[in-house]
Amino acid sequence: MNGRSFINIALPILLLAFTLQAAPSTRESVLNKLNNTIIESIDLNDLTIEEIAGILHSKSGNKINFIYLKKQKPEAPKAPPVNNAPQMLDPATGLPIMLPPPFLPQVAQEPASPRIKASRVSLKNVTLKQLLEISTLCFDQPMSYVITDFGVVFIHRDKDEK
Repeated sequence: MNGRSFINIALPILLLAFTLQAAPSTRESVLNKLNNTIIESIDLNDLTIEEIAGILHSKSGNKINFIYLKKQKPEAPKAPPVNNAPQMLDPATGLPIMLPPPFLPQVAQEPASPRIKASRVSLKNVTLKQLLEISTLCFDQPMSYVITDFGVVFIHRDKDEK
C-alpha cells in the first residue's frame, strides 16, 4: 500500500471521527431545550398528566416528545373452574348440589391518571425543566421522569422511592 492510498482511506475515517465527537448527543439537546425554554406564566390547577405532557410538548415548540407510561391494570381475580366447585349432596335425593361460586369475578378497572393534587399552582418565569420537576412533585400519585434520546418519559414510582 503506498502513502497516497493510505491517506485516501485514513482521511475520511479521521474526518468522520472528529465529526462524531463534535456532534452533541440527542439527550444533551433535549436537556438543553428543557433548561433554556422559559415559560412566562402557567397555572397547573387540577391538570392530568396527559394535559401536562401536552403543555410541555407545545411549550417546547413541538420539539420534545413527552410520553406517559400508564400503570398496568391489576389482574381481575379468576373464578374457580366449574368442575372443581364445592359440592354438597341433597339429603332427599343423594344427588350432588352445585353451590354458587364463592365470589363473582370483578372487572379490572383502569387506574386513574395522575392529577395535580395542589389546589393552586401558579408559576411565573420557569424553565421547562423546572415545570417538569414541579409537576412530578405535585401529582397525586408518586411519579418521576427519565430524559432519553427521544424525549421525556413519565413513569410511576413506588411510594417509598425518592
